[in-house]
Amino acid sequence: MDRNKKTCLFLLLSVFLSTFVVYNIHAIVPVSDKRLIQVSTGEVFWMAQEEILELARKNHEQGRCGGFMDITEHPRNDVTSLQPFWMVNNLTPSYPETVNPLLAEVSPKLLQESIEKLSAFNTRYYKSDTGDLASQWIRDRILEYGKNNSSVTVELFQHVFKQPSVVAKILGKGPQSDEFVILGAHEDSINLWGNLIDVEDKRAPGADDDASGVATLLETFRVIVESGFQPHRTLV
Repeated sequence: MDRNKKTCLFLLLSVFLSTFVVYNIHAIVPVSDKRLIQVSTGEVFWMAQEEILELARKNHEQGRCGGFMDITEHPRNDVTSLQPFWMVNNLTPSYPETVNPLLAEVSPKLLQESIEKLSAFNTRYYKSDTGDLASQWIRDRILEYGKNNSSVTVELFQHVFKQPSVVAKILGKGPQSDEFVILGAHEDSINLWGNLIDVEDKRAPGADDDASGVATLLETFRVIVESGFQPHRTLV
């Protein structure tokens, strides 16, 4: 495993949380002609599907993944009040005596297998049948890893479009169990090159955007659950 991946896994394992979320970063424009898109604090626009796809394409060309939010079903009138309660400035991994033994259990083989499986779907586009199947596959992996652990829960969160989000938790124990630590990756993929009309059927393996991120979360989840580690806070 290369150094960057080991560092990423080390940081993830050191958080000791218990909430894993695999969500849709391209979850936009379900069926109505226009969607309410927020591009930054205070900047909100009604946009047609073609405009949203073009915005996504330009963001990807600039190396930005996403860069906007569809808030049509959830208007955010109080955006300015939704500020992080606590910002992490020091990224030095904590509790190395606990993290290092877990890091040793990380399987490069399972990481690769997860990436290959997710990339094998023709596309994980949020409106496609295969995007839905990819979500179910992720859920089934979590169910398999957590089948002997009563602290593990997993569900598919349904949207107005076809592909659900996968929400898995490792319930915390103790006085801080009602606090959440969230890890996330986006399960969907999209091919924005060429004609945008047939985007739902175009091949979009998305190995690095973001099958690798989902695979990292799955492996982190597996290692934590199989180690028997019990977090103080709930991981979502």
